[in-house]
Amino acid sequence: MRALSKPQRREIGQEVREALGTAVPDRRARSAAFREVLDSLRADPFDRGRLAAATRQQAQTAVSLQAAARAAWIDLVSQMSPDERESYADAIEATLRKTSKKR
Repeated sequence: MRALSKPQRREIGQEVREALGTAVPDRRARSAAFREVLDSLRADPFDRGRLAAATRQQAQTAVSLQAAARAAWIDLVSQMSPDERESYADAIEATLRKTSKKR
């Protein structure tokens, strides 16, 4: 995704929001879910079930978001010409090389 242009990334984000509607948690809901994980970790006595439930919900949200983003990305790539796909593949490789040099 990082190799896409900013407008293309915005387009994918918009498609994800449209596809999932209210199933996409807003910033406040994501913050509350993260807070629940932190509170679960700090609880004494520790409640394994509480932590499992909190992380399960986060994982389900992540899977839904990833699936919608993947579908939107495939739609976008499917609309590219062969030359655009070639350029995009080159941009992905360049991004990967930059990332691996930082490590």
